[in-house]
Amino acid sequence: MAVARQRLGPGVRVSGNVDPLVLLGPESKIRAAVRDCVTKAGPGHVLNLGHGVIQETPEDAVAAFVDEAKKFHYSDATGSEEEEAKVLTGV
Repeated sequence: MAVARQRLGPGVRVSGNVDPLVLLGPESKIRAAVRDCVTKAGPGHVLNLGHGVIQETPEDAVAAFVDEAKKFHYSDATGSEEEEAKVLTGV
């Protein structure tokens, strides 16, 4: 995700890209994967799974993914809400 962001620049929206197999692991790794992806992708990113939810995925794992996605923002990683707002508004 970091390479995609670097190549595309800050003004292009990107989507993805958490490996769905992460949801078969412990909750701490699920939450870490969400934070890592959001941090690398930067502002304007749409978080989702690389290939959707596989059948064996526990519902609690999906809930942890969604919960962390709602809580964690790019500005949490950078400490700069101003930077995030500039990218999102194009200013």
